[in-house]
Amino acid sequence: VNDGSTDDTPVKAEELARKYNNITILNQENQGLYCARINGAFEAKGQYVTFVDADDYIETGFYKKAITYIEQQDAGILEFGIKKIHNGHTVYIFKPERRLETGLDSAKRLLSKNGSSCSNCNKIYRRDLFDGVDFSDRIRCYEEDKLINIKLMHHATKVVAMEEVGYVYDTRDESITTSSFTKKSLDVMYTVDAIYKYIKEHMPELSEVAGIDYCAHLAFWYITLPGMDIVPSEKKEYKEKLVNQFRNICREEDLTLRNMRTGSKKRRWMLSLFYLSPQLASGVYSIAQFFQRGEIDKDAENENEQFRH
Repeated sequence: VNDGSTDDTPVKAEELARKYNNITILNQENQGLYCARINGAFEAKGQYVTFVDADDYIETGFYKKAITYIEQQDAGILEFGIKKIHNGHTVYIFKPERRLETGLDSAKRLLSKNGSSCSNCNKIYRRDLFDGVDFSDRIRCYEEDKLINIKLMHHATKVVAMEEVGYVYDTRDESITTSSFTKKSLDVMYTVDAIYKYIKEHMPELSEVAGIDYCAHLAFWYITLPGMDIVPSEKKEYKEKLVNQFRNICREEDLTLRNMRTGSKKRRWMLSLFYLSPQLASGVYSIAQFFQRGEIDKDAENENEQFRH
């Protein structure tokens, strides 16, 4: 899927299409990642669909092993391991535990950040899961993958996971996954809102979990606002919106401080502090960032000293 490239990508794609008859190119004006994924999936002719982003790659022979496993389990979705590399060095590895569960349980796991990745790229989907699903939302911001996963998990009877690492992210310095937070980053809230509304309508049994996940995003963007390049008056306006929405979701789902003590250790602390006082949560985060930068600077200084020796 060529999503409005302005470089020589279309030329290279055409060369590959002439060389391999199983490649079909879909050219479109820039519509964003969400539409690119969905349009590509509906053009696909195979029994299964997966996604590979620019600059990333698949371990040799992995798909053959993955397809064999998903067929053995007769599952609608398969999740597998991810490795992230930066400048040729492995910086992160995610390996899901081998499991078989319902689509509902899988969606709950995704929302609660319990051993599952939001990415579409470390999953294989049965192609017919896309049929009949409403993808008319025009999402053009972060976490589009999560919205796609939630919708497909809603329609999947079985979801399986295998520990093997198959997908490799090459995180360049200027890539989306490594870029700093900006005002544009706040657009993720449109996706989070769309996910919450979809859950409320189609999987109401997960409403509370989705509400907590929504609150976690609201709290996170509030405490990261000070570092964004936004004028003070806008920051104040954003803060008020984020806090008001946090309180609205808490009222909607009847969430208390007890509900905030879920998920990872960092998420529990962030939510609990934010529930008590958004200003307190922001202050603790700033202090933590200060000490973290100090540790990074110290590590860099040690590396430079070793290099000089």
